[in-house]
Amino acid sequence: MRTLGIVQARLSSTRLPGKVLLPLGGRSVLERVLDCTQSYCPEVLVATSAQSADDAVAHECERLGVRCVRGSLHDVFSRFALALAQPEYADVDWFYRVTADCPLHSQRLGEALFAARSDAVDYLYFADDELPRGLAPELVRRAAFDAIDVKKLSADERQHVTLPLYRVGSKFRARKLVVPAELSYPELRLTLDYREDAALFEALFAVDPNMKSEQAVRYLLSHPELAALNRHRQTAVPLLAREARA
Repeated sequence: MRTLGIVQARLSSTRLPGKVLLPLGGRSVLERVLDCTQSYCPEVLVATSAQSADDAVAHECERLGVRCVRGSLHDVFSRFALALAQPEYADVDWFYRVTADCPLHSQRLGEALFAARSDAVDYLYFADDELPRGLAPELVRRAAFDAIDVKKLSADERQHVTLPLYRVGSKFRARKLVVPAELSYPELRLTLDYREDAALFEALFAVDPNMKSEQAVRYLLSHPELAALNRHRQTAVPLLAREARA
């Protein structure tokens, strides 16, 4: 079955503007995210907005030789739909949803999602509160995504693309996978939303410019003073998402 990785990216973050193109260890955040994604899904594209502010995202994709699709700034769901509507992706059966603020997300978790595909499930994920935030992509059956009633989507559901697949009362079949023991440290934070997050990543990539997620977790566990840099920060998620994925 053909699988596509879709990385959502924009420069207009309110907490850390321009974060997806910040240099970390000599490489842009977006480049690192794409490398992670391509480690488990060779076919990848970036879905950004058509706003002029995101021209820089498109230019970075061109530099990296990665396809870029541009659509609505705020309606991220429609951006994914636009990407999947491209003729060359007509036979894609599954797609990963990846956010461009996770420069150390896990190849192992991406491969585990792929291995867990079956005819009995529409959406595969790892629970946010069972591992460090920023390590896990999500995997979606294309047919399930296409079956979502777009006219009934709330603002939260348009922004958080997979929320309609696992919200309370959803008709879709979601399956939560077990987090590997070596990654079961939800007190750690490996996503990029604040300056403290950027400082933590800079410190990690100073140790090893090619650091991987599992290595980062081990390093933070052995250096609690570094892990404490961003521990007080939280990433907001919709209430419905917290209820459904707890």
